[in-house]
Amino acid sequence: MAFTINDLNDLLALLEQHPEWRARLRQILLTEELLRLPQAVDRLTEAINQLIEEVRQLRAWQQEMIQWQRETTEWQKRVNEQLEQLIAWQREMIQWQRETTEWQKRVNEQLEQLIAWQEDMKQWREGVDRDLSFLKGSDRENYYRSRAVAIFGTLVRKGRDPTREIIERLHDALEAGQISQTEFHAIAETDVLWTGEFEGHLVVLVVEVSFTVGTQDLARAMERAKILRRLGYTAVPVIAGVEIPDEIEQQARNLSVIVLRNGSVDRSFAKEVLRQAVGTAREV
Repeated sequence: MAFTINDLNDLLALLEQHPEWRARLRQILLTEELLRLPQAVDRLTEAINQLIEEVRQLRAWQQEMIQWQRETTEWQKRVNEQLEQLIAWQREMIQWQRETTEWQKRVNEQLEQLIAWQEDMKQWREGVDRDLSFLKGSDRENYYRSRAVAIFGTLVRKGRDPTREIIERLHDALEAGQISQTEFHAIAETDVLWTGEFEGHLVVLVVEVSFTVGTQDLARAMERAKILRRLGYTAVPVIAGVEIPDEIEQQARNLSVIVLRNGSVDRSFAKEVLRQAVGTAREV
């Protein structure tokens, strides 16, 4: 049976019934470029979709950049505020440093004044101490001079003050060259000189008096007794005072120096020293 087509409608109906005809018909009617158009459209669609995704990502990045810019602006604002605070704090510190330097300068000036005042007070105290020591010493000297008979009477008999005759003897010795001017004045400045008999022998007590007895008192008593012994006297060194440190007293005993504390004396030790001095004088 021959295949005939009466009109366009019949053709369309047949194409509807036979889809494979449509593909064949397209191959005949359409060019190669038109046939590849659907694939190109698919690729274009894919490219567009990819572009849309990239634009979406770019917009998202843009939003992130906008947010970052906002945050950066806010951070910069906070940094600027903190920087202003730091600058203000720096100004305060500079002002504080200036005030502190000025305060330190005033304190140093006051400190120097206090040091000067302290030095003045120290010198004043030293002067007062010297005056007080002198007054105490003078009081003790007067005490032993006024009570010499009673105090030294426990050590020697027929006691008296030999100062006048000893001074005369010193003049003769000075003129004879037996003593120096310094030694003359040393004996003349002795606090108390007292002479009397011990076991029938004339002795001279060379007494150095201080309120608080020290090594200088001990040394002076020994040195002055030594000078008088060179002139033929049986001289015995004595230290006397109110406060006598134990080490000074022990040193005096080791050196055969009699110790008087407030007028009291260890008579046993004192007689031993006197007996030793008399024995040495008799041997000479």
